[in-house]
Amino acid sequence: MATTTTNFSFPIPQSTDLVKDGATAIAALGTSVDTQFVDLKGGTTGQMLVKASNTDLDYSWTTPEIGDITAVTAGTGISGGGTTGAVTVTNSMATAIDAKGDLIVGTGADAFSRLAVGANDLIVTAASGEATGLKYAGAWTTWSPTVNNVTIGNGTLTARYAQTGKVVTFSLTFTLGTTSAILGSPNFALPSTPNSNFSSFCNLLDAGTAVYFANGYYQSGGVFLDVLNASGTYVGASAFSATVPFVWTTSDKIIVNGTYEVA
Repeated sequence: MATTTTNFSFPIPQSTDLVKDGATAIAALGTSVDTQFVDLKGGTTGQMLVKASNTDLDYSWTTPEIGDITAVTAGTGISGGGTTGAVTVTNSMATAIDAKGDLIVGTGADAFSRLAVGANDLIVTAASGEATGLKYAGAWTTWSPTVNNVTIGNGTLTARYAQTGKVVTFSLTFTLGTTSAILGSPNFALPSTPNSNFSSFCNLLDAGTAVYFANGYYQSGGVFLDVLNASGTYVGASAFSATVPFVWTTSDKIIVNGTYEVA
């Protein structure tokens, strides 16, 4: 009596079968094989056999889609490629990034470079002199202006500025010491030349007593200060002196703040 194969249940004769039973089993085997593998029949040159469903031995012939791509060539910003087999391409711009906040910027025709992330709170501004054409700006920087008509002595002069694009913001504070003196209306040079004349505001602190106001205006290469004078019908300006607007002494302050456009 015939049994069947393990995988596809094809009938096979047994060694104990009668001759006629064996012949019958062989015939059944052939018929079963012929039926099961019918999907392998047919097809034309260039076609390929693909599964038609999840059913065992269920196939169909199909013509593969043949494109005209013969090679993958890496262009600007891409590396890798190839002409045979599975090829890999890599985004070179992405691999140029080293840290969070880095920028990839153009440096010329079909060229780029990495601009490392700047310090917190700075902004990116155009800078033709830089390799990338950009830079981070806005950080406060100390500068040391010469202040005329004052004796600094053992007093403290602090001056800082920040430039963003063509806009400069500055702050200057002079705190008098025991050997400091006011000789007249102070004036000082700026960290860069302004595009035009401008005015700024100034506070004068009579330590522990009162606050007075002065006006700062740019002309002839520096910022000049005058005390605001309200003695007339309109607010005017008067020159500083050792006793104007008060008797200057230790811990008194001159504080000047302003913003201007760089020439």
